[in-house]
Amino acid sequence: MIMEVEKSRELPPEAKEKQDLVKQVRTLLSTISSAAKDANTSLDNINKQELSVSKGISILDVKYQNKLMYLTNISYLMMKRLHGKQIHGDEAIDRLVTLRTVLERIRPLEQKLKYQIDKYIKIATRGDTNPNDPTSFKANPDMLMMNEEPSDDDEEETGKKKKKDKGEVEVVVYKPPKLSSVHYDGDVSRNEKQAKSLERARKRALSSNLMQELKEEYLDRPMEYSHSSSNTLKNIMSERELARQDYEETYFTRLPLEKKSKKSKFNQLTLNSIGDQVTRFEDLSALHGGGGEDDEDEPSKKRKRMLGGKNKKRTGGGGGKGKKKKKRKFK
Repeated sequence: MIMEVEKSRELPPEAKEKQDLVKQVRTLLSTISSAAKDANTSLDNINKQELSVSKGISILDVKYQNKLMYLTNISYLMMKRLHGKQIHGDEAIDRLVTLRTVLERIRPLEQKLKYQIDKYIKIATRGDTNPNDPTSFKANPDMLMMNEEPSDDDEEETGKKKKKDKGEVEVVVYKPPKLSSVHYDGDVSRNEKQAKSLERARKRALSSNLMQELKEEYLDRPMEYSHSSSNTLKNIMSERELARQDYEETYFTRLPLEKKSKKSKFNQLTLNSIGDQVTRFEDLSALHGGGGEDDEDEPSKKRKRMLGGKNKKRTGGGGGKGKKKKKRKFK
């Protein structure tokens, strides 16, 4: 034992790397041999017709065949590299790219069939179905169509069948399929989704009106004026109003207001134009590690209903138009 330790100390680093590589190759060969034995036993059972593989899921057959071809081409390229040959421009590389593309396209389809595959695997391992199995309580859409009345599409189909029976020529307009490409996020974990939603909530909280006002009050940077569609009153005022205010403050005189400008000024001072910063504050919990709701704010219709609406009729007041004046009697 002491001699082996001394020999290992005397070995150069290149020899140590070779020894480690030999050990890794030996462990890999042992795992390959055990896997080959299991494969041979399963093949013997298939040849003896103990396992029926005739009626399986076709997409899994395609997946396993492509994987087998993929491993075969990789083994071929590794053999060429071990013999010191060049693999640049080899046809096996193009085949590997094609097989990899097919395997990546199969993954979303396999994700959709996961329920069915798990159910068949449980039936194969247990031998029978469990009535209390939660995976068996799946909705049957055909049962929902029993009490429904025939729709317009069904009536059109029956009319088409009658026309075909009569022998009339039917002209059918081509309708393109309404399909749109959607990003596949089946491999995204739940923690990653929560992290993305928290990041969106943090950005939304930093860009809120409350945070902008706090920055303007406590930071030493100059004041910023933007022309964006914000809820604050200073962003709603136009350049004409600012010029008017500057003139009145300089010369200490009030300029007369037109009827149109009075109406626009009154509309700017209503709650619907100011926004929800008067009635509630934004959710800033995402800034100090909170959850931060990812849902959007309340819809505008609901907000209008809560605030009374913009076009709601006014009751009462009105300069006393509805009241009758009492006549004074003189004696």
